[in-house]
Amino acid sequence: PHKVLFELTEEMKLTVTLTVTSEESPDSVHCKKEISITVLPANFWGGETRQPDLLAAFVKPNGVYVESLVRQVTEVLEKGGFDRRADGYDSNTREKPYMMAAALWNVIFAQQIAYVTPPQSFAQQGQRIRLPGDISTSRLGACLDTSLLFASCLEMMGLNPVIALAEEHAFVGVWLIDERFPVLTNDDPMDLRKRVDARDLILFESTLVTNTSPVTFEQAKTYARELISEDKEEDFVYVIDIKQARSRKIKPL
Repeated sequence: PHKVLFELTEEMKLTVTLTVTSEESPDSVHCKKEISITVLPANFWGGETRQPDLLAAFVKPNGVYVESLVRQVTEVLEKGGFDRRADGYDSNTREKPYMMAAALWNVIFAQQIAYVTPPQSFAQQGQRIRLPGDISTSRLGACLDTSLLFASCLEMMGLNPVIALAEEHAFVGVWLIDERFPVLTNDDPMDLRKRVDARDLILFESTLVTNTSPVTFEQAKTYARELISEDKEEDFVYVIDIKQARSRKIKPL
């Protein structure tokens, strides 16, 4: 059974049959109930309709590709005059976490990942996720894939990432202070805007990392800020806080 589940590539509908008998008359069925369930592939996130909180499980800070990217970030930091440490919030400043995120942007941009269109309504219905190991070989990613790649690297560097979801889009962010939202999924764009404008949190558009022409980290930030503007509130779904998810025992896959 484990092998079948691990190798599953598409949704599979199953029926579980529960039967109650007694030791005295095992052939006599007292009651019987059939329950229909849907089994998803291991790399399939179920979307808003199927436990959206589990998206945090696809943020995987451990792995060869993530480690190689973070190693390159430390080298970029050193060349920029910073110490060669991915040390989370140890500096007690907003500047060092910001520089780590900006360096990560440059490192992943240099990977030349190509963009692919996500499935329609993936925020509600879910999609198969390209995990960091998949992206390292295919160099392909949709908006949610690249957002999760960034979040995985940010978490490995000791930072607190978030994943933001709109109706047909995903982007990513990181706290510049050692903070988290009090709820796992925050659907209040006004609260999000206040955090961003106070520079406690930054958001950036992850798909711009797939552009062929250069895009700066500042441009990616500006684009993401527009996605949570008052004009776009109808499209905003929620933001998932990864540190809050970890405190609730939602661990990486």
